[in-house]
Amino acid sequence: METSLLLFAQRIKKELDIAGKMQSRLIPADPVLPGWQVKGVCRPAGEIGGDYLDFFPNQFGDWFLVIADACNKGIPAALTMNGFRAIMRAEGWKQSSPKKLLAAANALMETDLNQDHSFITCLCIMLSNHDCTLSFARAGHPSLIRIKPESAPQVLKSRGIAIGLQTGCKFEEMLEEVTLCPNKGDKFFAYTDGLEDILNIESGACRNPIVSFLSRNRSLQPNEISENLLSYIDSPLNGEQNPDDLTFFAIERRLDESSDEKE
Repeated sequence: METSLLLFAQRIKKELDIAGKMQSRLIPADPVLPGWQVKGVCRPAGEIGGDYLDFFPNQFGDWFLVIADACNKGIPAALTMNGFRAIMRAEGWKQSSPKKLLAAANALMETDLNQDHSFITCLCIMLSNHDCTLSFARAGHPSLIRIKPESAPQVLKSRGIAIGLQTGCKFEEMLEEVTLCPNKGDKFFAYTDGLEDILNIESGACRNPIVSFLSRNRSLQPNEISENLLSYIDSPLNGEQNPDDLTFFAIERRLDESSDEKE
């Protein structure tokens, strides 16, 4: 009996390791975009996770930057996110705005999510290829943060409910799309709530540790912000596993010859 249980546990461990490797291959490389620098991190708490990070273009030459979080954990969350990723990529190629993309994803996933009593929070950004604007819509996800060189970070509020909690038209009516015209040096930071959980544990009474961290590091480039944040998180953990999936990305508006002409 003990031998059978040991073999079963070993098989499950092996299958989870394989699933983790397969999921890690779905994490995209940081895209090289004219006028922008992008740095993303996606690190599950266990072998597999329920966070989703992605960067992909549409047929019009714009780029979507997506970060999302399933309400479950482990294998159920990973399976949910694999389906969500497929839908976002397929629909994203056709869509021309974050709001339309999230509405399409909700329409395709709401039945399955309702059956599982589940939902997905998501923040979707679109970097326009035509006028250098940044548009975003937020489906119940933590807010996007704007970091300007000369001022404190700003939490950008927008209306929106998680995917799977409302049907069709009601979901779209509750979803607000915001469009910005970033200046050179403006940065934006998006994250899943796993980062909030980790930083709140470490910072104790600090009301908004993410904003505080970004304020101290606002002069840095996205890759430097990422490195500093990971060091800040990992040091108190002393090699222990993250209590939750950890996903975030930082982007910075830059100017090059192609974007200069569009300014």
